[in-house]
Amino acid sequence: MIVALDEIPRAAQPCDPSLDWRPVRDHLGISSFGVNAFLGASAGDRVVELHDETGGHEELYVVVRGAARFVIDGEERQVPGGSMVLVAPGTRREAFASAPNTAVLVMGGEPGSHPVSEWEARQLDLGRRA
Repeated sequence: MIVALDEIPRAAQPCDPSLDWRPVRDHLGISSFGVNAFLGASAGDRVVELHDETGGHEELYVVVRGAARFVIDGEERQVPGGSMVLVAPGTRREAFASAPNTAVLVMGGEPGSHPVSEWEARQLDLGRRA
């Protein structure tokens, strides 16, 4: 299945009404990992709600387009499009669009819940021997 982020309908009842949440996992029927997207039409729009994932998820944020200002445990970082931010469980985080038309893709899961595949292990091993 191929779908553009902008084609995924905005969630009708997001937990934070200020968020433009696109439920990617639900839309595509993904069951092996969590993934969602958040869009910010204007600079200053919230694209990640303040939370800390005390439930144990680590999260990878990919700024797909635009740019975002992440606040991680009180430290602000500007993150340009094409960049990634990995945040450990229990770490407070939030983010805001710092450019118009920003999109942030978020993937998460419990650490250790997805073993390294045979293919990945083999490729990494080949690269280390080269």
